[in-house]
Amino acid sequence: MILQLLLHVSILFSFGLLTEGSSCGQYDSDLYTCCAGVLHIGGGQSCCGVNSYDPSTFTCCAGVLNVGGGQSCCGVKSYDPSTFTCCAGVLHIGGGQSCCGVNSYDPSTFTCCAGVLHIGGGQSCCGVNTYNPNIYNCCAGIVQMSPC
Repeated sequence: MILQLLLHVSILFSFGLLTEGSSCGQYDSDLYTCCAGVLHIGGGQSCCGVNSYDPSTFTCCAGVLNVGGGQSCCGVKSYDPSTFTCCAGVLHIGGGQSCCGVNSYDPSTFTCCAGVLHIGGGQSCCGVNTYNPNIYNCCAGIVQMSPC
């Protein structure tokens, strides 16, 4: 019996039907998935650490499996970027926003300068301060009306 099994494996491998995984040995990749040395039933899956998963139903974020396929990651949490924004590992309600440090904001109503949020969108930065470049100049980090 064991001899027949070894012969079957040998034949499958010789015809290219078995894969030699670096840490799982020889296996049929149509039937199994090797994740960090652990062989799982079910071929063609993705790996998240030692776990295998179907990426259409799960998302792997920093080694943690989350329900919901094809999502973005914010640290170990998955999210839909059309409804949330991730800023430096912090999730905020509202998709498509910009980040200023860990805070999210709408750039049409705020301007971020060196990590500081200012009311008024579309302004220019001079250090941490905002200014209107049509009226003012930024000279060595100082906003002034005269040319530099």
